[in-house]
Order: sequence, then C-alpha cells, then structure tokens
Amino acid sequence: MSNVQNHIILQEIVNNEIRSMNETLININFFLKEILEKSNNDDDNNIIIDKYCCQKESIERLLEEKNAIHNDVENYLRKNCKHSWISDLVDNMSVSQEPTRVYYCNYCGLYK
Repeated sequence: MSNVQNHIILQEIVNNEIRSMNETLININFFLKEILEKSNNDDDNNIIIDKYCCQKESIERLLEEKNAIHNDVENYLRKNCKHSWISDLVDNMSVSQEPTRVYYCNYCGLYK
C-alpha cells in the first residue's frame, strides 16, 4: 500500500473517531443537564456519576488531538494525492435555492 493510501485509510478512521467522540460529548452534556435539573444528594450515586462525567475533559483533549491529526492528514493528501476531481450537485434544504456544485477527489475524498 502506498503512503497516500495509508493516509486515506487513516483519514477515514480519524473521521469516525471524531464523529464518535462528538456523539459521546453530546451524551455526557445531555446527561449533565439532566442531572443538574434532577439533582439529589445520594453520595454513592454521585461517585459513580462523577467518574462518568470526569471523562468529558479527557475526551475533549483527545478530540483536539484527533482534529490536529485530521488536519495533518488532510494537508498531506492535498499535497500528495494525484487528485481526480469529480463534479457533483448537492441539493440544498431550501426549496428556493438551486443545487450547489461541489468538486471532490475520486481517490481521497477531499473537497475543493
């Protein structure tokens, strides 16, 4: 496998990890909101809940690192992929707007 192919695979893996971590943060934030609204003082439950919620900072730091890796991979692919650009039309959600033309690489998936 070439370096470009390795980076394409890495890009897909990192994108999936970022998506998963964002979803986890949404769940933690939703849970925290629910807890604050329905707070009680059960110390045993609070310890368990605290353990769960303490993950948030670690996930946020890891998410920053994953985003930096994503940017590095994207820059690598922009410079090193032998792009084959494909034109496509993307429908807008608004009925009053015309579809938008986008260009993406058939190999690495980057948009221009």
